[in-house]
Amino acid sequence: MFEHLIECDVIVYDISVDPDQIDEAIWALTEIHSELEKIETPKIFILVSSVMTWAKSKPLDPEDPEIPFTEEDYRRRKPHPNFKEHINAEKQVIKLGKTNKSKLATYVVASGLTYGAGENLFHYFLKTAWHNAPELKVFGNGQNIIPTIHIKDLAAVIQNIADGRPKTRYIVAVDDSKNTLEEIVKVVSQKLSTGKIKSVTKEEALLIKEIKQNEFDHLM
Repeated sequence: MFEHLIECDVIVYDISVDPDQIDEAIWALTEIHSELEKIETPKIFILVSSVMTWAKSKPLDPEDPEIPFTEEDYRRRKPHPNFKEHINAEKQVIKLGKTNKSKLATYVVASGLTYGAGENLFHYFLKTAWHNAPELKVFGNGQNIIPTIHIKDLAAVIQNIADGRPKTRYIVAVDDSKNTLEEIVKVVSQKLSTGKIKSVTKEEALLIKEIKQNEFDHLM
């Protein structure tokens, strides 16, 4: 596999959906980094991570919690407890990209929840509606804002990094929608089902077999 990797100018690893990819992504980058002296053509390594590495970040100003974070604040980010491996991977990618920038440029893309062109995190709601459930379930009070990005927009971000090699090495990829979980579920229900929704407790939501822990964490 490494022989094939070394032939590539741009290498993209997505750890946002499947955490099992983390070890392989770090292995790939570490191997490339150790062979830099022998590598003739510059490499770009892009790690697609998750905004869940920001989930427990404290507001920049406690008196004005609405002040938004920017990429420059990435050193202050605090991950969701179940995403510590992701943030460790992010740190490793940034660190290894600093040693020989002319031969190896590394980037981290912290992606919002993706939708479009086939679903993963929102699949449960779409499938439930498609099966004509009388009402769709909203987890908790549903007022949490979900940072999202269409999969084609995320692909465009990655394409632009590969083409432009920006100076910013840590990029947050989210759109401007700022929809709550309740709003998202409500629209799915209106378009595909009865239009009705029902709030269930977090404990009840965790008992739904179709929802994995990773998906629950993202949606909450």
